[in-house]
Amino acid sequence: MQTAVIFLLACLPFFVLGQQPPCGNRDCPSYTRTQLNVTGGYEVRRYDPSQWVVTSAPGRSFRRLFRYIGGFNDQGAKISMTVPVLRAQRASGSTMMFYLPNTIVPPTPTNPDVQLLDIPVKEFYVRVFNTNSKPQPTKYQQELQALKTAVDGQYNDTVSYTAGYHSPWHTGVRQNEVWLEKL
Repeated sequence: MQTAVIFLLACLPFFVLGQQPPCGNRDCPSYTRTQLNVTGGYEVRRYDPSQWVVTSAPGRSFRRLFRYIGGFNDQGAKISMTVPVLRAQRASGSTMMFYLPNTIVPPTPTNPDVQLLDIPVKEFYVRVFNTNSKPQPTKYQQELQALKTAVDGQYNDTVSYTAGYHSPWHTGVRQNEVWLEKL
């Protein structure tokens, strides 16, 4: 029994690092894992082309995007919530993004602070970490710094991303991620 416990504890980094995002019954962008670096605590994901609805205006970013998928668009169409919710951080500020399923033709936003964004095939370094509550910004920064150190400058240093898969009201374990664009 003790040997089994030790084996499981030794394998835990493989299970956490290699786990799939918790999409559940929600749409999420498709990708292929091209590398798993257990020592560095990251994986490389190659994401297929995808479309996102974004807002970079400060303030109520989540509300603007939620209103868009709730029908505040040129078609009055409601769109199911997807995951992850991404936040891109640049020196000029942050952008919040909702993934749009590839099974729909996205309606045009009616709010000028909301835009559609096409992202081509792209590879990201991804560091997965779990928390029991919504992570504080300092936790994201700590995980991002660990990822930057592990990939040693082989990333686009003008942008970083945080990815969340759970609603603000979720209780229990949350899977969180930080992403860097691979050069």
